[in-house]
Amino acid sequence: MHNRVKFFLFLNLSYQFVYGTETFKQDNYVEIVAKNLDLNNSIIKANGNVILYSPKYYMTADSIIYDQNSTDLELKGDVNIINNRQSLHTKYAKLNIKDKSDSFDSLFIAQNDDIIWFKTLDSNFTNNTYSLQDGSLSSCDCDDPDWHIGFRRGDYNLTKKWVNTYDTTLYIKDTPVLYTPYFGFPTSRTRQTGFLRPTLGWSSDDGILYAQPFYYAPKVNYDIELIPQIRVKRGYGSSLKYRYVDSLYSSFHFETSYFKEYDDYFKANSLENQEHYGWKFEYKRDKLFSKNENSDGLLLQSIDMNDVDYINTQYDNDNMNYTNKLLESKLKYFYNTNSYYSDIEVRLYKNISQDNSDDVAQNIPSLSYYKYSNRLFNSYFTYSTNIDFSRNTKKVDLGSNITNITLPIKYSHKFLYDYLDFSFIEKLYFKNINYNDNRYENLQYATYDHIFNIGTNLIKPYDNYIHTVKFDLEILEANIYGKKGYDDTEISDIDDPDDTISIMFNQSLYSSDTLDEIINHTLKQSYVYDQQKHSYQKDNLENFVKLNYYNGSISNSLIYNYDRKKIVSSSTSLKYDDDQFFTNIYHSYIDNADDLTQNRSITYDAGLNFSKFYTISYKEEYDLLNKISKKKEYLFKIKQKCWDLDLRLTDSLVATNRVDNGVLRQNIIYLQFNLKKLFKLKQYYKFKEEVE
Repeated sequence: MHNRVKFFLFLNLSYQFVYGTETFKQDNYVEIVAKNLDLNNSIIKANGNVILYSPKYYMTADSIIYDQNSTDLELKGDVNIINNRQSLHTKYAKLNIKDKSDSFDSLFIAQNDDIIWFKTLDSNFTNNTYSLQDGSLSSCDCDDPDWHIGFRRGDYNLTKKWVNTYDTTLYIKDTPVLYTPYFGFPTSRTRQTGFLRPTLGWSSDDGILYAQPFYYAPKVNYDIELIPQIRVKRGYGSSLKYRYVDSLYSSFHFETSYFKEYDDYFKANSLENQEHYGWKFEYKRDKLFSKNENSDGLLLQSIDMNDVDYINTQYDNDNMNYTNKLLESKLKYFYNTNSYYSDIEVRLYKNISQDNSDDVAQNIPSLSYYKYSNRLFNSYFTYSTNIDFSRNTKKVDLGSNITNITLPIKYSHKFLYDYLDFSFIEKLYFKNINYNDNRYENLQYATYDHIFNIGTNLIKPYDNYIHTVKFDLEILEANIYGKKGYDDTEISDIDDPDDTISIMFNQSLYSSDTLDEIINHTLKQSYVYDQQKHSYQKDNLENFVKLNYYNGSISNSLIYNYDRKKIVSSSTSLKYDDDQFFTNIYHSYIDNADDLTQNRSITYDAGLNFSKFYTISYKEEYDLLNKISKKKEYLFKIKQKCWDLDLRLTDSLVATNRVDNGVLRQNIIYLQFNLKKLFKLKQYYKFKEEVE
């Protein structure tokens, strides 16, 4: 039989020898259970499966000795100390109540929340801090870790949740690979002020790159990052980031950067600007005025820079392929209810490839209102309303105010025991354009269309499959109600509507067991009434087919033009992914006779997975029309439970601020090494640059 005794050691016993974090407010006792208990004056001895527990902790040991006069508590043998944050294992522990100091032999500490463990030969605990000697730490398996960090001495502050190690070596298995005289890291995921991991890089043109952010987080609702950087052969600069949260439904982000090229680099690369600077910010807010089931939101985005190298010289710009020279800033607010949706939006554009943006259209503002479908008269009639207004201005060239109003009224009903769907839509449409130049007559245009639709949805189950068929016939009779100012063909780009007949056929095959779609096919043919020939002529033929198989899919969407007797648009996608091999192939072809645009490109990637931990892959974006590769990427990845490695080689085109507007081809090696729960190392090496 176990002997059981309850006694008060001291009011602060529990918090003293279990991490010194908090005091019991009531029931301040420690209960000891052991096979043998001996009380001799002030000395308490217990051995044989000793258990000590209280509301705050749990301890086990082979034997204990407690001196009530000196307040020393010794635990020997197989000693375990557990609370809700940590687990400690040691062969010997000596805890003192009065001077709040503890010592351990061969201590093992496991962080329950962060899955980090420590092993030390000798350690002491004073003022809520462990002093560690000759130890190691890792987040891998305890018995045979893939990596561990060994150190001569260190300290672990429980209040600050921070670890410092000195004379530190990183081991991969048992092989030392990196030495540093000091290493520090947090054991908590909470935001803390301090230096973040640095970014290291090398380029044949830029030389060595070094950037290290300093993170400042004084309060829970905002933080600041200051990131100085230097590129030894190219120049130097700095970035500032500010994040702020003013409510549960909002966020604000602002950042700005400055970078200055050295004179030699600026002249050798024929750059237009020696200094690159800019800024951008974004503010999002939901639940601004809305209540109950309604919703609203505010979005404010703005960006400005003097050239694209503002982006290319960012310390954390991993893509290195920024090519857009038209910047967009916008302000948008929307309000949505069960009955309607409305928004107001302002869009401003800046072309940084030109001295000014006088010829770029600015949208100040645009407004829209959409009334959701609602019943009219009875259950067979519905109506909706859509109103759009847009004000487009230019400092040079023509600007306009455009208003569009659409009002459809729909009648729908099912016949023949719900096998046949019928609908009739009377759609009213009005367009008004007011030009800001009195030389041009304003445009007013109105139509009313009659739209008849008849269709059916059929389903047929088989033993292993389910077959569905959908057929739709739509007849559009277009009518012009009135038009004014339409004769000026240099201004108006509106075509008179044509009567149209559209036939659409869709079928799908599903698995009867899983209901997963196996194949889907859609075919659509339209006939447009030709006013000159007084007959219906074939319009483009649209065809879409998709086949889903066990580990992927293949699909194609194409448009065939009868007049040109050729396919004018086609996109094909192939996807496959299993435990060992994956690939994605996308081919696009466009031949537009209206604006003479052509595009032929292919994007594909393929890769292999080995032993669930290793991946190699290749990806390329290739312009078939111009016979040039826009981007190539070679990837090698290792993803283990406690660490991962990401190694990439990219060959890509990058926009620059060169005077000749040439693009730059760059070859870059990216390296990211992650010791999980501790730190990430990110580096890149830019070893080849040439102008194309």
